[in-house]
Amino acid sequence: MSIFKRKVESPPKEISIADYYGNIDIDLLAVNDKIIEWSDVKPSDFALMFTSHTKGLFTKTQFSDYYVGRIANGRNNQIEIGSSYTLLIAPVLKFEKPLKEIFKNTQKDDKGRDIVYFSKYPIETVGNEEKANVAVEGKETDKEIHYIYNRRDGMSGDKLSRYFVVSYNNEEYIKATSIVTPDYFLRNQEPIFYNNNYYIKLKPVKWLCDYENNRLVCLDGLIAGIRYNNKNVEIPFKESTVYNFLKNSLLPDLMQFVEVPKLEEVKNEAEIKDNILNMLRELLKDTEAINDVNDKILIVEDIRVLANIYGTELIKIKNKEKSIYGSTEKELIRNGILPYYVYLESEIKREIKEDNREQENKEIEEVINKLKERTNLINDEEVKNKILLQIDELNKDYLNELFKGKTSYQRIDFTKPLEEVKTSTGEVKLTFIPPRPVLIKELVEKEIEISRRIDREINNNAIRDDLGKFDDYAINMVKR
Repeated sequence: MSIFKRKVESPPKEISIADYYGNIDIDLLAVNDKIIEWSDVKPSDFALMFTSHTKGLFTKTQFSDYYVGRIANGRNNQIEIGSSYTLLIAPVLKFEKPLKEIFKNTQKDDKGRDIVYFSKYPIETVGNEEKANVAVEGKETDKEIHYIYNRRDGMSGDKLSRYFVVSYNNEEYIKATSIVTPDYFLRNQEPIFYNNNYYIKLKPVKWLCDYENNRLVCLDGLIAGIRYNNKNVEIPFKESTVYNFLKNSLLPDLMQFVEVPKLEEVKNEAEIKDNILNMLRELLKDTEAINDVNDKILIVEDIRVLANIYGTELIKIKNKEKSIYGSTEKELIRNGILPYYVYLESEIKREIKEDNREQENKEIEEVINKLKERTNLINDEEVKNKILLQIDELNKDYLNELFKGKTSYQRIDFTKPLEEVKTSTGEVKLTFIPPRPVLIKELVEKEIEISRRIDREINNNAIRDDLGKFDDYAINMVKR
């Protein structure tokens, strides 16, 4: 067994939405929120299939927690309290983790507010040609969109329907049947007819970032036509029909389209934090545990250089210039800062670990002694002596690797361009190739080769014994 034990790769852990985003709750917007107006919410074609009114949105009222009303168009934001069910619903996602840590690639809307596209939902009806292609060539997936709507006669008896998501040409669709009268139109001005089938494409959902309350407010009117509650009685919001639908149907439907980053990406994003300089300060603190003064000086100098590179290249990006690592801060971190940081971090850990060389020397001594013990079982003295010489050479190589300059810190050549490396997903990324030569692998392979030769020679002992017995038998036959 080698002293440099091979790392056993455990199967990758599946990162869940809860792991990455924390707890996500769903709610409706309160009327007294100034962050959004009824006119901000644009109806999706899916919502138009099931309602005859679109100018408004469901909301918890400022007057009572027991009702859901609407902000009516042209009525000075008058609240209509009751079991209104003909309006758009604007869901709100409440996050456990700070929004600014989760959503970094935001955009500005025409009012200067931060918006983000998160998840997908049926929003845009397709034309006849695309509809025909999806109908013929679309493949049904295991994803579903749920919808609950009231009977056309206005009586209680809400119905929950399921629509299977169909995939075609790297896009996703559902087929929905309209239950509205023919005097309403889709976004593309196509009239809606009762009981007609429509293919609606899933599109990214637009959300407004409410940093103060740590939530996303939906700017797409996803659903409509749902009663507040089946019976027009006072009931807390979290016991209502609409809340149960939001929590048990809409939220899972949205989350099934949310892509969770791979474990490596999650780890890197967690390491990046908000400030690269804070990370580098932590590295400087870690170097205090290194006993080798020369190596410590070299590592500190490289950390200083890396900090200056980050500042210089970030200024270029902020001035709309292109950095040598990319044109955005994210590319700068991913392509340059992070690879260098990972190398420095690993080298600091290695230096601290190698300060305890006495223990590693004992492990080497144990390995060498075991090899020699097994070699002494070989009968052939000439072979035995050759293998013992190989073991002595291996011992010297191990000690050289452990105690001499081969394991000292190697400076980063920041002037050398990063190399293009293709990832497992086929993406080509710029990355930094560590300068330190890895000789350990060669020594382990040499150790394994010697061990196998010892095994062969021990096995050959039995053959030599049999030949010796045969030879003795033949000699005795002649003597007779």
